[in-house]
Amino acid sequence: MLKAPEYPQTGTTPPPQVAESPHQPQPQTTSPASVICNLDGSRTFWEDTNQPHAPVLAAFGGDRLHSCRLYGSWDLDKMVSEHGDLLFRSIRKLPAKEAKEPTKIWDDLTFKFGPKSFVYADKDRIVGFAITPNEAEQLVAEFARKFHKPKPTVETGGTFYLIQYDADLVRTREVTLSPSTRLKPEAIGPPCRW
Repeated sequence: MLKAPEYPQTGTTPPPQVAESPHQPQPQTTSPASVICNLDGSRTFWEDTNQPHAPVLAAFGGDRLHSCRLYGSWDLDKMVSEHGDLLFRSIRKLPAKEAKEPTKIWDDLTFKFGPKSFVYADKDRIVGFAITPNEAEQLVAEFARKFHKPKPTVETGGTFYLIQYDADLVRTREVTLSPSTRLKPEAIGPPCRW
């Protein structure tokens, strides 16, 4: 006689019993299927393009889940000041003792707007998680409108982009040169005449 395997508690219906004989038909059930959500490989604080982070996985389990992602520059301080009561998870970076500017920096913010409605934000991206694609997009659009942080217009010597590869994600990172890197016309010399 086979014994039913033991499953961790998931808060839904118990798993069906294993038949005593492989020739007996499995009983039909009308109860919803159980899903075991393995949080072992998920990140606790930040969203990853391959897998949502732990709070989102735990909330949605096997239910419908849609995400919407937008890259840009975002004002995390303003997000926390306006939605601090909904801040579900965050990282706060403190300055080193010898830092010239003693600025505290928010990072990896997760806001919970409902049981299955989350917004993740860091300085470069906003990601909405919801039951429908439209709701996820609306969350991101609202945050983008309210918390967009325009880049300061500072005189520079130009910019270039570095290619970054992290797991399966390829992105670029903008690197700004100081004005002192500009070459003056006399440093280049007279034009060549052939």
